[in-house]
Amino acid sequence: MRYGLIACGLPDLPEREQRAVLERARATVLLKAFAGGGAEARKLEDQLFALRAGDELVVQDLSAFLRETDSLIRLLGDLMEIGVVVILASEDGSCTELSGSGATALLRALRGLANIPTRSEQPGRRRFSVFQIDYARRLYDEGRSLRFIGMIFQASPDEIWKVVNR
Repeated sequence: MRYGLIACGLPDLPEREQRAVLERARATVLLKAFAGGGAEARKLEDQLFALRAGDELVVQDLSAFLRETDSLIRLLGDLMEIGVVVILASEDGSCTELSGSGATALLRALRGLANIPTRSEQPGRRRFSVFQIDYARRLYDEGRSLRFIGMIFQASPDEIWKVVNR
């Protein structure tokens, strides 16, 4: 399915313009990102977590995610890891997919700008507290996905599996 993401409240990206670009890019379901936190932000997080391999997420600009650079890098990495294709759509109707080696190079460049270590550069295995382990296991028992739990603890699904599978 092809989703579109509209950032609400950005003065340099009017919603009407974003909607027109996303419709030209044939986005069938439009999601809205709101500045700040609150229920709207949590709703968008839930919608993004529900994306599956093969889904496409169209944005006019990466600023539509309304995230700081480090958070944006993590989100894009997670989306690409599960097989979601992120597409940048321009006003003239052309689309550029963020996938493959081009996307990897972009994420590497953004990490360099934000001075964020890659997962392979991060020191050692993550240690979870007893309370985090208990909470992760309860979420898993309730049927939550490893990816969803991993987003809460900022850990990979493999790391979460090692925690809940003991």
